[in-house]
Amino acid sequence: MRLSCTIKTEADRQHFIRLASRYELEAGKEYTGELGITKKVRTNRQNDYYHDWLRFIAFSGFIDDDIDMLHEYFRGLYVQGKQICGETVRKSTTKLTTTEFIKYMDDIQAHMLSRYKFWLPPPETPEYSEMKKAMGRS
Repeated sequence: MRLSCTIKTEADRQHFIRLASRYELEAGKEYTGELGITKKVRTNRQNDYYHDWLRFIAFSGFIDDDIDMLHEYFRGLYVQGKQICGETVRKSTTKLTTTEFIKYMDDIQAHMLSRYKFWLPPPETPEYSEMKKAMGRS
C-alpha cells in the first residue's frame, strides 16, 4: 500500500498525519516518508507553443531548418547547467518548472529580436495565428 496525499491546508496536513499514523508497518521493512513543495513542470501547451516557435524560426530560414538543433542551441544558451566531470550538463526542458519555462521562452524571444530583428508572437494573438497559418498548422 502506498500513501499519497496533496496537502494545501492545515486540515490536509492533519488528515495526512492521521492516515500515516494508521499505516501498518511490517517488521524488517524499510519505509520512506517525504514532504516537500510541489513544483509544476512546464505544461504541454507551453511545449506546443515552444515547438511552434522552433518551426517558425526554421520555416523562416533564420538560423537552421532542423528544430532539434535549434532546441539544443537555445537550451545550451538559456538552460542553466552544472559541471560534472569537467562537462556542462543541462537539464531537459521537460524538467523546467512553468516559471522557468516562461523565462526560457522570454530569453528566446529576446534573443531572436535583438540578434535577428525577428519577432516571435505570443499565443492568442493574431500574429501567432498568422504564423501557424503560414506554416500550414492552423
